Amino acid sequence: MQPQEHQHHQQPHHHQKPYHHAARSFLQKHLAELSEVKARRGEIHLEVADILNIIGLSHHHVSGDQDEALRFHKEALHVLKCCMDSSSEQNKKASILKIIAVTLTDVGNVYSKRGEYNKALASYEESLCIFQNFGDKQEASS
Repeated sequence: MQPQEHQHHQQPHHHQKPYHHAARSFLQKHLAELSEVKARRGEIHLEVADILNIIGLSHHHVSGDQDEALRFHKEALHVLKCCMDSSSEQNKKASILKIIAVTLTDVGNVYSKRGEYNKALASYEESLCIFQNFGDKQEASS
């Protein structure tokens, strides 16, 4: 009976192989795109932040590497904050701030998955505060 159990455990691994290959291929493609965009646009650009977040989400949801997910999302936050600081247009700043709020939610999700619930809560609260401020501004302008 034991050899059958052993065979049964190997089978799902075999089915996961193409999936892992596709995930690795997806990450490699986006890492290459990140390098290309950084070379073309510079380190601090919204497109860079977008790719960093895509890679972070892939690590969080696909590979399960929460350390890498957190690293990429935090790098995206840094880039987004720098983009916001360097922008003089209010509409662009508001748009970037919304992306920051979404990224903070992603960071909270990673912390939650890691079991770091206080850090997750802090990220969620910061994100919520940003979204609530947008709601207040929209109500004030109506």
